[in-house]
Amino acid sequence: MKKIAFCGIVSYFIFLPFWLWGETVYLNTVRLGSSFPESFVQGASYVEIIDQKEIETLPITAIGQLLDYTLGVDMSRRNPWGMQADISIRGCTFQQVLVLINGVRVNDPQTAHHNMDFPITINDIERVEILYGAGSYLYGADAFGGVINLITKRPQGDKFLKTIKIGFSEYNTGNVSFSLEQGGKFSKRISFQKMKSDGFRYDTDFDNSNFFSSFVWNMFSPGSDFRRGKISLDLGFMDKEFGAYDFYTPGMNFPSKEWTKTYLSILKGSYRINKTIMIDSNFSFRRHEDKYILDITNPSWYVNEHISSTCGGVLQSKFFLKGAGNLVVGGEINSEEIDSTSLGEHSRLRKAIFAEYLLPVPIWKMDFNTGLRLDSSDWGEMLSPQLGIGWRVVPFCGVHMSVSRAFRIPSFTELYYQSPVNSGNVNLKPEENLSYQLKVDFSGKTHDKTGIIFFRREEKNLIDWIKKDETQTQWAAENIGKADFNGVEIFLKKKINKNINTQLGYTYVYSGLKKDDYLSKYGLKYSKHQISCKINHFLYKGINQVWYGVYKQKEDRDFLILDTRVLLTIKKWKIFLDVKNIFDKEYEEVAGIEQPGRCWGSGVMLKF
Repeated sequence: MKKIAFCGIVSYFIFLPFWLWGETVYLNTVRLGSSFPESFVQGASYVEIIDQKEIETLPITAIGQLLDYTLGVDMSRRNPWGMQADISIRGCTFQQVLVLINGVRVNDPQTAHHNMDFPITINDIERVEILYGAGSYLYGADAFGGVINLITKRPQGDKFLKTIKIGFSEYNTGNVSFSLEQGGKFSKRISFQKMKSDGFRYDTDFDNSNFFSSFVWNMFSPGSDFRRGKISLDLGFMDKEFGAYDFYTPGMNFPSKEWTKTYLSILKGSYRINKTIMIDSNFSFRRHEDKYILDITNPSWYVNEHISSTCGGVLQSKFFLKGAGNLVVGGEINSEEIDSTSLGEHSRLRKAIFAEYLLPVPIWKMDFNTGLRLDSSDWGEMLSPQLGIGWRVVPFCGVHMSVSRAFRIPSFTELYYQSPVNSGNVNLKPEENLSYQLKVDFSGKTHDKTGIIFFRREEKNLIDWIKKDETQTQWAAENIGKADFNGVEIFLKKKINKNINTQLGYTYVYSGLKKDDYLSKYGLKYSKHQISCKINHFLYKGINQVWYGVYKQKEDRDFLILDTRVLLTIKKWKIFLDVKNIFDKEYEEVAGIEQPGRCWGSGVMLKF
């Protein structure tokens, strides 16, 4: 089997250049992975983008479902409608992924189980950017295995636009959302979404409400259309209630209930002093409230209530140096607090200074990118350097290499949580890693690209919840030592003809982290093999069908899930029919937590 796989990969890269030879090179502009706008050629990081057009084809109703079909992103869902899910990238734990909204961190300091509590609606998303690999040199703590950035829509033009979306599916599940927006010098956008369901089995019901608003003031030079800067204010609120049957105690059969509320405000400003210098700044505040009842049949037995809050700001200057590259320097300060019945009251302050330099060398068809960040916290100083080199060998082929260092500080739960089944550890050390990446990409005509990425992550002080054996009643948070994660990713996007588009991705992750002297709660739960596939094809006038498939092989199980959406477009109307889990497969994303079988849904969206 290994020989067949090796021959297949070698053949793939021998014949691929001839397949793409002579086709136009496609450069896809992205922002994540550097403080500067980058093209597909520039930067050693691999960034995947899910744009608004693709989002509308996905058979989803909530943001929590948005990443289910993305290369190398392993979503461990406890509820299929996105009420709660853990994110893993390239085999990292769910705590090792940083989540941003409009470039501002929104990770929950209590636990990353709440990182998907986004106070924005699915209709607000302009695009999603996924940075694979370490990103601490840009964003500091938690950018350990990858970064996910949700970019919200900014109204364009002066026209007043309205969007209404209504959907229904099995289990008495309903979804309604609307948004209003208007562009101009002072643009505004307001959205609301309501989702409610009886659940696919006992104690999986939910009731979720989201509100989001965005206001932008565009500053223009007097008497011209030159945009000198802008100030934006984003405000969001989420109120969620859901059945949490065995969410945190798999196999113990506890009918649990959880209530969460999230408040978010982001104030951003940018001003271009001249053609060479730009000033960027942001200030954000996030508050998260969480109430959890372990057994709703005996609600007074065990109840947890937590209130966590984060606030912070970033100030940076960008220098666009003619012929000498681009430079950014800045600083960040961030405060985190928690008031909890089971964790107590705690606070911590983190400060950082950083710099990044990007030097394109067109004559050599190369670019160099380096970054350095120094973070200071209760754990002392953490230095995060990065060095990347990109080289466009021939018009259709590029090689990119990078090495960087990342870290993650323990969450409040890992430090202080005490319960009948979990025990935190105040002596935990920050996790650290040294990451290497080699990417070879081939670009064809528009939307055609393919490539292979080799990555290695050398971790130390890895944090996991462990048991010595099955007789131990509590999971204990410990630094379990060193681990090396090695892997490969292959991606392919190909437009077969004007009616058929295809995407294929494969991720393989291997770790030497195999311990026989303890049981692991999270560290060994990653997908060793993951294959994702998308086929978008034309059916009839105005009718398209999209197929999404994902295969995962985890430590003790594997499964294949296939979903589809049929989309009919009639002028301003979009009518869709969804089928989830077409094969009616019995499967568990998180061991011990059953997921639903085949599920039908339909809906309509109107833009006017």
